[in-house]
Amino acid sequence: MQRIVRWCLENKSVVILATILLVGSGVYATTRLNQELLPDISFPIITISTPVAGAGPDLVDEQVTQPVEDAINRVQGIESVRSTSSQGFSVVLVEFDLDADTEEAEFDLQAALDGIQLPSQAGDPEVESQSASEFPILSLSLAAKDQDLADLTGYAEDEVVSSIEEVEGVASVDVIGGAEKRIQVDLDPDELKEKRLSTDAVVGAISGAKVDAPVGSVSVKGREIPVSTTSELGEITALEDLPVGVAGGDTGAVEAAPPVDVPEGAAVPPGGTASAPPAGTAAGTTTSPVAVGEPVLLGDVAEVREVGSDLSGISRTNGEPSVGLNVIKETDANTVEVAADVERVIDDVRNEIGRDQVVVVANTATDVEESVNGLVEEALVGAVLAIIVIFAFLRSMRATLVTAVSLPTSVLAALLFSWVDNLTLNVITLAGLTIAVGRVVDDAIVVLENSYRYVQNGYEPEESALRGTTEVASAITHRR
Repeated sequence: MQRIVRWCLENKSVVILATILLVGSGVYATTRLNQELLPDISFPIITISTPVAGAGPDLVDEQVTQPVEDAINRVQGIESVRSTSSQGFSVVLVEFDLDADTEEAEFDLQAALDGIQLPSQAGDPEVESQSASEFPILSLSLAAKDQDLADLTGYAEDEVVSSIEEVEGVASVDVIGGAEKRIQVDLDPDELKEKRLSTDAVVGAISGAKVDAPVGSVSVKGREIPVSTTSELGEITALEDLPVGVAGGDTGAVEAAPPVDVPEGAAVPPGGTASAPPAGTAAGTTTSPVAVGEPVLLGDVAEVREVGSDLSGISRTNGEPSVGLNVIKETDANTVEVAADVERVIDDVRNEIGRDQVVVVANTATDVEESVNGLVEEALVGAVLAIIVIFAFLRSMRATLVTAVSLPTSVLAALLFSWVDNLTLNVITLAGLTIAVGRVVDDAIVVLENSYRYVQNGYEPEESALRGTTEVASAITHRR
């Protein structure tokens, strides 16, 4: 340590130049650092989510959750496995060792699930790791007030979400709550019985028509059967005119039979074809058109109407129905910059639907900016107080300037190396820098006081600086 101090004292111009370069580089690095609320931490926890449409919890557990657990048992490094089976959904939570590579573990789980046999109604298992960067940086709410919630939801999905996703650095926007317009079909059991049609026949006819919109659900005696299809029919009138079968329960093609002579009082089998009377039928017969089966329209056996339906739960803002939006940024994006760009988009939305209807519920960029401002304030206050105290006791401008230079130099050097190491400016690093400010001031005072003591003992200033710094160097550089 003595050699380093001696070299610095013998090459003052080089030390001054290096200090200037270090301060300049630190200022540049500070402007380039990404500002976050929390550091980018990858938790050793991975979730496997599998949707199972229309299945109850017992069926989901037996046919989806248990096969998934069996498939991943051979993956190395698993600490524990927890699962939840609910209506139409399976979630398996896999926890690995703390030192496990999350990306590699995610790949191993995906490989283990390839080729797994699941029910036909089950979707593909989705493997996702948990990271602090996946938390929303901004949450906002669009209140419906006097506006229709379904119309507001459509505006949010078509206009607001797409505009926010175009902002550079935005990864995705999640819609919370809201409603959509759906077409609901309520079957009439009496009409079905009279027409001799089954519920499955009607549902099959609707699905086969490939209706262009969510059909909603078919309700029979309290039993809800979801129907979602896609194609040309989307209007209520088109659905009401949709053939769903033929009278008598025949769901085949409806064909018109040519007119035939039918004896008066002759019976025609249900859904069958009337046959011509044998030759020589007595006079007095009548001629009437007979069909293979009378076509039955959906409107004949059901009530078709448009209803509102919740998308994903219920969202309210100040007691008003609303649509919630969570903005998630990309991992390497700057939280403050992304939030500021999103705020500009939100201002346009306020002008479109009304300023009172748009509420920013949470904005992590505000917390980050407050933390940065707090650090700057603490550093300035600490620097000013240190300079005043040192000058009051030592009454030396030269000694006071040492502390005035060492404080910003140390902080900016730390920020420079943080930028080089691809770290972020978050509450953790800011807390460490705040503590470091006090440490730097404390060490500077110790070095100055010890060097000043040698000056009072009659040593030359340069020799005093060498002896005073070397004597306490090991103490101030030792890890506490």
